[in-house]
Amino acid sequence: MFFVLSKLLFYIFMPISLITITLVWGIVTKSLKLKKPLLLTSLGIILILGNSTLVNWGYHLWETPPPASPFAQRYDVGIIISGGMMMNRTSTKEQIFTGKTADRFIQPLRMYKRGLLKKIIISGGDVSINPLSNEHDSETAKTQQILIELGVKPEDILLETKARNTRENALNCAQILRSFPELKTSVLFTSAFHGRRAIGCFRKAGLNTTLFSCAVRAVDIGYTPDTLIIPSEQALAEAYQLIHEIIGFCVYKAMGYC
Repeated sequence: MFFVLSKLLFYIFMPISLITITLVWGIVTKSLKLKKPLLLTSLGIILILGNSTLVNWGYHLWETPPPASPFAQRYDVGIIISGGMMMNRTSTKEQIFTGKTADRFIQPLRMYKRGLLKKIIISGGDVSINPLSNEHDSETAKTQQILIELGVKPEDILLETKARNTRENALNCAQILRSFPELKTSVLFTSAFHGRRAIGCFRKAGLNTTLFSCAVRAVDIGYTPDTLIIPSEQALAEAYQLIHEIIGFCVYKAMGYC
């Protein structure tokens, strides 16, 4: 129930959902006291959450920084949290379409190739509320496939395919590592915007892991009219991801998950 309700909550707070709700409500309402505030709210959401500079500042404030010296230490195991690493589409065995967060497996691959990781855990199951979804087939399995193709030994990869959220990622990985007592030190790979929630969950699960933030979204943006004034659909999408994560972190904190 928590999983389904959290998904629905995030859909409601999507910028496009908020814009649609306030705009339609403002158009159809017969109350003159509500009409103007609702229409102005809709416009305000577009101007604020569609502002590339403001959204980028938000990421600069929220994201956990990547390690300054990523190859300074060896670890027994690297834990990859799945989500967006592969395109969510049907593909054959020979087809691999990487997504926006492919950096989550690229960084551990780099460390493995340098001899800084002994094992790699890929954690993530079906996160869709659609019962017919097979999203995990195009995520953990495809990630395993590409890692093997790029030189990781199959016996050095462990799969966790049941987790539907970050808390389950942490609990299930902790359970796996209890079966491998020789794997004492770990490093956690996830997107920089997700780092706060992820490291909190894993430490709550009893894993004293090190966070490796990757897939950084904050950029050095130029102060030009197109970023300062003109709303952008890309900024709205980025704003949704940021809002999604902040809400998720707050909910997890309230539930005691991180």
